Parts: sequence; structure tokens; C-alpha cells
Amino acid sequence: MDGGRAGTTLTTMTNSSPLSKSFAALIRLSGLASKMVLAIYMGKFLPLADVGAYGLVFGAVMMLFGVLGLKFDFVVSRDIVTASPLVAARMIRDQAVLYGSNYLVVAAVGLVVSTSHVTDIPSWQIACVVAIAIFESSASTLGAILTSLQRQVTAYVVFFIRSSLWVVPAVGLGLLLPDFRTASVVLACWAGGGLASLLAAGFFLRDLPWSKAASLAIDTPWIVRGIRKSLLILIGTTSGTIGFYVDRFVVMHFLGVEAVGVITLYSSFANALVALVDSGVLSFTYPRLIKLFNEGETNRYWRTVRNAALESLVLGAVVALGMGVAVPAMGDVFHRPELALNKITLWLMLLGLWLRANVRVFYYILYSRHQDKGLWLGDMIYIIPSLGGNILFVYLFGLPGIGYGTIASSLYLFFWQGWWVGKGAKISSSAQVDIATDDTLTASRPLAGR
Repeated sequence: MDGGRAGTTLTTMTNSSPLSKSFAALIRLSGLASKMVLAIYMGKFLPLADVGAYGLVFGAVMMLFGVLGLKFDFVVSRDIVTASPLVAARMIRDQAVLYGSNYLVVAAVGLVVSTSHVTDIPSWQIACVVAIAIFESSASTLGAILTSLQRQVTAYVVFFIRSSLWVVPAVGLGLLLPDFRTASVVLACWAGGGLASLLAAGFFLRDLPWSKAASLAIDTPWIVRGIRKSLLILIGTTSGTIGFYVDRFVVMHFLGVEAVGVITLYSSFANALVALVDSGVLSFTYPRLIKLFNEGETNRYWRTVRNAALESLVLGAVVALGMGVAVPAMGDVFHRPELALNKITLWLMLLGLWLRANVRVFYYILYSRHQDKGLWLGDMIYIIPSLGGNILFVYLFGLPGIGYGTIASSLYLFFWQGWWVGKGAKISSSAQVDIATDDTLTASRPLAGR
């Protein structure tokens, strides 16, 4: 068990196999479908205040998600690829020690906040945020490790459990038992899904030599080096995530929890625009961009970029138009007049997210050319136009201000990433790119936009 690569202990599919790619696409689609089902269910059956509470908890979980892991998975996912089973087990054990310490601190802070009455946030919501964030962080990390160990199928199973499977009892219980149509039941099912995916990931890693790894000393220098490497990525990712979800907290401050419910439902559908463009177009494009960049195929590289940009523009426009008509109509069908009365807000959000979906082409150009500074620095700055824009526009225009804020923050990304694309327009075939497959990203990224 201690010789060879850790990833060779199970018979697996590779990232490049057609079956693996098809399975990955099916998992991504199931995750998106489950989000749509959950949004429709909440839109019809849950009070707007409960939808707003769910939206606030979800936003807080996403903000806490990256901080909990310190982005240390950025280091582990690469180092573990060529490790022996014993070294892999030791790395996972050391990562668990680091994460566990961080989890204890966050849990202690949550306990103090919930018992000291320093905030009006209900204690159950604080408990949900802490529990779900810990389960999501742990399961996501182990899913990324499974992918790095070339165990893609098991990584997809873990992702399916934490992204999709838990929606079945959340919706099923509410349909069968009206008393279960509450935010607390939905959040409890989400927490259960996170815990189940964590247990499944642990089961899939059971064959590693854990008893031998336990006898090894913790590699503190490796942990310290890893934290230093991931620090800037942590800051950038956290800033970007806070910027993306801060809108619902701004709405809570100015307009109240029911207005947050409206924004949560709108976001559940509107964010699907970006997810569809990413999964339907760009996830298949950027591996080719990496390959063409490394091979110095300049003409083919930019032809691929142009095709992807056109496909993203058209697909995003079709989805935006469909959502712009369907969601207000859903409000009429579900007797939720708020969804129809605030349709201007939805349309503005869709315009901003359509722009953001097209800016993702810039993102993958920078990624393929290894212009990482432009990405993490842009994420660090992103919180400024996002938070500032949302506060200003909601204060001036009320709920439609969220739409204006979405457009403003997307324009920032357009100009920032566009400038970096122009800055590095000359492709160098000698550049070294650390390739992360789409399957790795799928298994490790937060479940944004639910």
C-alpha cells in the first residue's frame, strides 16, 4: 500500500475519458436542476420571510466557506497528485488538523455570538451557518482530494450528495407535510446533505494507510509553507465571495427580510444564467485554451476565444430573456405578486449577470495564460464596487438598486479583466501553466448561486 501513487489504489476513470466527462456534465446539470426545483418550491410554499432567512444563511455560509479552509486545498490538491498512499494519508491528516483547529475557533465564536445577544440574528440561524459551512468545507476539500487522486467517480458522487441529493427530502417533506414548509427544515436537510457527503468522502478514502500515517509527526513546516502560498488566493477568493453575496445583507439593512426573500428567489434563477454559460460553453473551452497556449498556437487560440465569446453571448441572452419572462409569470401562478411587481429589479439583475457571464471569457483567458495576479488582485478589489455600489444604489433606488449594483460590479470586472487581457495579449508558448481540470473545479468549488 505504501508504494506508487495514492491515486492508483482504485480502478477509476480519467478526466479525459468520454464516460467521465459525460458523468461530470450530468452531475453539473443535476446540481443546477436541483437548485431550480428548490427555488420553485420555496417560491410557491415558503413565506417570503423564511425565503429571506434561507438567503441570509446561504450568503453567510458562502462567505465563511473559503475562510474555514484557508484555501489550503490549493496546495494539497497539487502536492497529493504524485504522493504515495502513506504520504497522501499524512497530508490529509495534517490538513484535517489545520482545518479542525479553524473549525473549533469558528464554532466557539458562533457560540459566543449566539449566547451573548450582541446581534438580533436568531441563534438557530447562527448554528446553521456554522454547521453547514463546516460540513461543506470538509466535504468540498475531500472531494478535491479524491479528484487529485484520480478517483473522479467517487468525487462526483460526493458532489452530487452535497449539491443535489439533499433537495429531495427538503422538498418532499414540505410537499407531504405542510408543517415542514419552513426555512429551518430546508437548512436542516442542507446540513444533513453536507454531513452525508462528508461521510461518503471518508468512506471512499478508507483504503489509505491511516494507522501508519497516525504514527508520523505532523509536518508543521509543510503546513506553514502551504498557508503562505495560499494566503493571497484566500484574501482574493474571500473578498470576491463577500462581494458576490453582500447584496442580500444590504437589502436586509435597508428594506427588511421579506425584501431579501424576493432577492433570494430572483438570484436563485438569475445566477443560473452564469452557471449555464460556464457549464455549457466555457468548461469545455478553457482546457483547449490551456493546450493551445502551451503549444504557441496563437491563431487557433484566439479563434477559440472568439467562438466561445459568441456562444456565451447568445446562450446568455436566450437564458436571460427566458428568465425575464418566466419568473414574473411564476409569481402570478404562485400568487406571489412581489415577484411580478419587482420585475424591473429582476431584469436589471439579469442584464448585469449576462454581462458577468460574458466576462467569464476574460477570466479563462487570464487563467489559461497563468495571469493569476490579475485574477486574485481583481477579486480583492471586487468587494469595493460591489459593497459600495449596492449600498449607494439601494439607498437611492430601493430594491432596483440591487440590479444597478449588479451591473456596476459586472462592469468593474469587464474593465479590470479586459485590461489584464490586453496587458498580456502576446502569448508566450514557454509559459508554464498548472492545469486544473474542470472536474477538479467542479468537485471543489462552493455551491454558489443556490
